[in-house]
Parts: sequence; structure tokens; C-alpha cells
Amino acid sequence: MKTSQSFGVHFTIKKEKAKDGVTNVYVSVTINRERIHFALKHYVKVENWDKGCVGLKIKVPEAKETNAYREQVKFTITTYYQQLQIARKEVTPQLLKAMFL
Repeated sequence: MKTSQSFGVHFTIKKEKAKDGVTNVYVSVTINRERIHFALKHYVKVENWDKGCVGLKIKVPEAKETNAYREQVKFTITTYYQQLQIARKEVTPQLLKAMFL
């Protein structure tokens, strides 16, 4: 029985889906190389997204709020993951998405 899993939560934007320079923030949940992407109901300006720190650039006024929201989402998904692990249930990215949404 496999006892350890790889787990990750990452954020990105899709420039090609931007309208008037604004796009959704997308979250990517990965468990053992199985990945799911879904859009959050949070919008950012494409030019303000800092790919290096995976969030809004610090000098942008709405950066504090957006980056705090991003951390809250990551915390919530991680908490769901831990709860399922403790309950010894099979954890999949699709299940975490369903629990989050």
C-alpha cells in the first residue's frame, strides 16, 4: 500500500482568455501527477500578474487583497486534502475541486 502522495496547489492565469486585459485566476491541484485546473471567481489584470511569485505584483493596489485570497484558497484546499487523508479516503484532484466549489 502506498502511504505517501505528492500534492500541490498552484495558481496561474490564461492570457488567451483575457477580455479587455482582465482574466480569471486559475488554480491547479495536483495529486500523484494527476492534475485538474479550474477557474476561480476572481479577476486580475493580465499586466499585473507576476509569473515569478505567482500572484499580483506587490506595487499594485489590489495585490494585498488578491494575494490574501489566493492564500485562503490554497489553505482551504490543503485543509480538505488533510481531512480526507486523516479519514483514510482516496483523494483525487476532482474530489478536492468538488469539495471546494
